Amino acid sequence: MGKVTRIPFVVTALNFGVWGIVNSVIHGDAINGKIELGKYYVAIKGRHTEVPRGVYLYSFVHTCTNFVLFPATILSALLGMRTNTRKGKRDQMADSPED
Repeated sequence: MGKVTRIPFVVTALNFGVWGIVNSVIHGDAINGKIELGKYYVAIKGRHTEVPRGVYLYSFVHTCTNFVLFPATILSALLGMRTNTRKGKRDQMADSPED
């Protein structure tokens, strides 16, 4: 795994881990929650928990970062594999004897 691939992978893994811990502590996330009558709720498995506005907004943003980071990490890995494949072919051509 190259540096270009490793950095997004580590950031995504850490972000997802923190997201999971926060969701456990506040009992859900804002994407599955709702705002009703000026109150903010996070939800998990259909169970809603009222939270302060700041916690709701934090949860919403943090959950959205996962939607961005996962595809970016996959794209980074695919580009890294493509670069490694090209480099491997170049190395093979350099090692092959000339006719």
